[in-house]
Amino acid sequence: MQEILDLFTSIVRRRYEAMLDDKQKLQVVEFLFFVQNDVRLNQVASETQVTAFWEHIRDEEVLTDFLFLVTQDLAFHVDEARWADIVERLSRAYSIVYEASIEEETPIGDETLERMSSKDNLQKYIALYPWLKATLLIDMIDLQKALGVSADDIKQLADGEPE
Repeated sequence: MQEILDLFTSIVRRRYEAMLDDKQKLQVVEFLFFVQNDVRLNQVASETQVTAFWEHIRDEEVLTDFLFLVTQDLAFHVDEARWADIVERLSRAYSIVYEASIEEETPIGDETLERMSSKDNLQKYIALYPWLKATLLIDMIDLQKALGVSADDIKQLADGEPE
């Protein structure tokens, strides 16, 4: 899977570096930071939540374009078997706590479990919405490598400050 993460990191970096407008680059950085730090991706438990998340993205044309481009780029570089493997691994990773809690009846709490997604649901959403696969992969990549900047620079960019 590291090979896929490296490939996806290079795709994000290439698409980011190809952007000509600094304001648009800032929007992308803020989105990447948002995905990694502010979204509970293991809690995409319903169609309503997926739709709400998509509406947040769709409101910004730059984000929609960026997410579609990195998704298309990834699809071009991997065959169908690898694509299916990515879906399997992501759905397992983002539902691991839910699945373990259901099987073992852990004390995580019903309220928390209700907000989390099962592996089957997550697989369904990823298959239905390919952009969600890219979003989950964004959460997994090293932003310093993807953007070619230091951690401090990422923080400044995410805060809307110049490099």
